[in-house]
Amino acid sequence: MKIAIVGSGISGLAAAHQLQDSGEVVIFEADSRIGGHTDTHSILVGGNTYAVDSGFIIFNRDNYPHFSAWLDDLGVSSQPTNMSFGVRNADTGLEYGTAGLKALFCQRRRVLSPRFLGMLRDLRRFYRDAQSFEIDEATTLGELVRQQGYGQGFLQDHLAPMCAALWSLPLRNVEDLPALHILAFMAHHKLLQLHGRPEWRVVQGGSSRYVDAFAGAFRGEIRSSDPVSAIGRGPGGATIRSRSGEHHFDSVVIACHSDQALDLLVDPSTAEREILGAIPYQSNQAVVHSDSRVMPDNRAAWSSWNGLVNSAAEQSCQVSYWMNQLQGLPDDKDFFVTLNPPEQLDEVWSTRNYSHPMFTPQARAAQRRRHEINGVNNTYYCGAYWRWGFHEDGFTSARDVALLMQEQLAHAA
Repeated sequence: MKIAIVGSGISGLAAAHQLQDSGEVVIFEADSRIGGHTDTHSILVGGNTYAVDSGFIIFNRDNYPHFSAWLDDLGVSSQPTNMSFGVRNADTGLEYGTAGLKALFCQRRRVLSPRFLGMLRDLRRFYRDAQSFEIDEATTLGELVRQQGYGQGFLQDHLAPMCAALWSLPLRNVEDLPALHILAFMAHHKLLQLHGRPEWRVVQGGSSRYVDAFAGAFRGEIRSSDPVSAIGRGPGGATIRSRSGEHHFDSVVIACHSDQALDLLVDPSTAEREILGAIPYQSNQAVVHSDSRVMPDNRAAWSSWNGLVNSAAEQSCQVSYWMNQLQGLPDDKDFFVTLNPPEQLDEVWSTRNYSHPMFTPQARAAQRRRHEINGVNNTYYCGAYWRWGFHEDGFTSARDVALLMQEQLAHAA
């Protein structure tokens, strides 16, 4: 059996790994490198080389069980990381971090600020009550906040910047997110509790270490720099047209973004148009740099994740990751990754463009229809867009595809 996999992000690599015993597997990748959002940059400064991640960074064993087990199988090591979150509001001057009281009250005057103290009260109330809210699929996050009487300080200075950072969204889109989607994610990742949260980890030496380990162990073929232009399906299998020519396979696993998948199909069904076309994406520029101006003025507020609130953040996600703290890099040189910087930065090492799924009510409805197109017409779909948009979601969707394909093969035999 010949299986084509289109895309080499986490979903494509996981599918290839799990299907390599089921037949001849070929991965098609448009880029010169494999890994997708798993993207490590080797930066040489002053005779030292630093491995800095700009896409996938963190995971934990509780919420990423399949991905964690795969790292273990590949022999890839990881280490604990700090997952503090902070906010800098350029319009009001507010700065705070969540690493402790020193970071939280780094601006002493906030002790007397009704808005800031109200934010803290609302935050604690939100954690306490979130899992008991009676809401439906149509309720947005903004509607929930207003219905429950939370203040603007809580929404604008904490909840919205945090959600924007998690899903790489502009602030103006956060209030339109389905509240159930947000609450389910937070509950699953134990973000609705002050104690007993999971230990977050990073891959030692950069996240691309696991991509290299996969490539070294994979028994199939990897066609990098071979973009696919069209996918045709029929009773006899699937035909892939790529830069290298036309190739025939028994089945195709489409492991790229849902909008890209739809664009590749020569003859999409009505269900494929409706489902794949219902999930929008947000483009984000990620800049790897050493310009500390993106961070809070008060260093005590510096956090692993630093959300920026200003007029520009309404139009695009504004968040900076302090990579030294996240990856445990030496402190002799600061490294940051900033999404959509509002101004020209100094000491820029690399720039990438990524796209992230936006989980609108329509996208949520499309997720529930996955079974209508997955495994139909010799075509399978995997990607993080089928769940919450994170690494484990991409891995799990690939695992689902592998199990479904193996079940169908067994049934056919």
